[in-house]
Amino acid sequence: MFLVLLSYLVPEERILPLRDEHYVFIDQHFRSGTFLLGGRKVPATGGFILAQGVSREELDRILGEDPYLRAGLVAHEVTELLPTRARPDLAAVIGVP
Repeated sequence: MFLVLLSYLVPEERILPLRDEHYVFIDQHFRSGTFLLGGRKVPATGGFILAQGVSREELDRILGEDPYLRAGLVAHEVTELLPTRARPDLAAVIGVP
């Protein structure tokens, strides 16, 4: 499992024109099951994604398809996570016994 933190490299108004294309990218990976959770940082300096089921190399490849990254508007920071505890209703979803 990975936590991806996206940080805007430009003012948010430069991000907005690519938001719809970025959401298409994000939705594709929610449908595939790779992305579990995502959203915006507060204050609006970027966003986050919780991803699972892929190697770090595959995640890097996927993130390289992000329209924001391709346009040089964001940087991604990736941290690998090893969940060992979860609420019962989340355990099955994230594969924790």
